[in-house]
Amino acid sequence: MHCRTTEDKISKALAYYAQYGHHLENDGPFNQLLSRYRRAIDVSTETMRRLGIAGHCAECAGNGPGSCCSRGVEDWYDAMLLFVNLLLGCDLREVRPQSADCHFVGPNGCTLLARPYFCVHYLCPALTDQLGPATIEQLLAVVGEELKLGSEVEQYLCRLVDYRLSASR
Repeated sequence: MHCRTTEDKISKALAYYAQYGHHLENDGPFNQLLSRYRRAIDVSTETMRRLGIAGHCAECAGNGPGSCCSRGVEDWYDAMLLFVNLLLGCDLREVRPQSADCHFVGPNGCTLLARPYFCVHYLCPALTDQLGPATIEQLLAVVGEELKLGSEVEQYLCRLVDYRLSASR
């Protein structure tokens, strides 16, 4: 099934969760990897909060002149990344988009934990000027760890899903 809409992708992620979630609860290596990823997300989130980035982005998403979190960004999420969010405890069914925002933007910014490269890495020109090169370099190192571990989690899940699908044929 090719997922065309955000709702299709959410449905597919929920199906993955129903089919593989129990298996993953008992998968020690995966749970260690997922825990490392969650810690990296927490470090990135705290760093962005401390530097004022999170507040700036949430304000811009809610009231900005053209937020990066605009309608269409949700198209960058695939079912596997949404599945990762379910495994991290996000409730995809609770998300209700604002009119011109990404489907996953809530009143306080992004409602998801696992996000694509752009959403984690991009800094608008105003933030780039405000932070300066040394702070940006420090931030990118933290964000890089989050993105690396996120990629490892997705690769693990893709292998699992592919293995399970091929074994059932």
